Amino acid sequence: MESANKFGLEYLTYVLWAITPEGRANNLGEVILDNGKSSLHVTTDLQAGLIVTAEPYYAVTQPSDLVVAQNIIRTDTLGREEAIDVRYELLPKGLYASQVEPLQDTIYGVDRKAPLDLFEARNAVRIARAAKADQYAAATLAKAEADLKQAEDYYKRKQGRTPIGTVAREAVQTAEEARVISLKRKEEERVESEKQAAAAREAQAKAEAEAEAQRRQQAETERTNAEQAKAEADRAREEAERAKQESDLAAQEAAQEKQDAQAAQAAALTQQQALQAETEKARSQAEESERGRQRAEAEKAEMRARLMQQLNAILVTRDTARWSQPCPTFSLKRTVLS
Repeated sequence: MESANKFGLEYLTYVLWAITPEGRANNLGEVILDNGKSSLHVTTDLQAGLIVTAEPYYAVTQPSDLVVAQNIIRTDTLGREEAIDVRYELLPKGLYASQVEPLQDTIYGVDRKAPLDLFEARNAVRIARAAKADQYAAATLAKAEADLKQAEDYYKRKQGRTPIGTVAREAVQTAEEARVISLKRKEEERVESEKQAAAAREAQAKAEAEAEAQRRQQAETERTNAEQAKAEADRAREEAERAKQESDLAAQEAAQEKQDAQAAQAAALTQQQALQAETEKARSQAEESERGRQRAEAEKAEMRARLMQQLNAILVTRDTARWSQPCPTFSLKRTVLS
């Protein structure tokens, strides 16, 4: 096998994994190369497949997608062979890449002859920082940085590979814990943020539903008011029409009454004129009657005068008061004078 950093300067070692059929990965140990070869004796109580991946340090908790070897079927068992179908989730290659500074200065520093354990500690602390462990797991990251600082001090003072490796590997494990804690808390934040966003969306949807209900209620109220206003307007219009009809009828009645009054006045005038004509006729008749009476009286007086004249021609006749009274009959006595 070639050195792991051929996949990128951030990859420093290989790790052997046991993968269960359910996809749970168990870090069985670091595969350290010696002139391109390595051997590792481990045991596991899992019924699992085995894979080897390139990793930034030995204490990783989830395999990367740089799988360099796998063995799903065991061939050295004394029993029968059994295929294990496993599915597992791998971390993308770019997860461990540097975001802000060159990896060579970050990990390898100025001395490429430093122990691999020290390189892995530097890489683990860098990756933990990149995962924002200083924000989400500050205490754990601080411990990892303190262990790394101590390992660097041991290396500068040439304390030997064992003290350096012990402290460096402790720094790796602590940095990985800080990274995992950071990822969990970020995930919790994401979930909480999604919950809050969902709650906000729910609240907004509820508010919009309430607003829509209020809008519909207001629209219904406005519609009801409009219908009431229309009904009132219709009633007012009907009342106005009835009032107009009553006014027209009153006007017609008034006109009829006026016409009747005029007719009555005309009739009264006609009757008055007729009465005046009759009065005038009666007066004329009375005058005519008076003239007739006067003529009769005149004729009577004239006739009496003629009669007296005639009588006087025969004998002397004296007019007495008796003659002045009307009588139906009278007698004459004839006196013969001798």
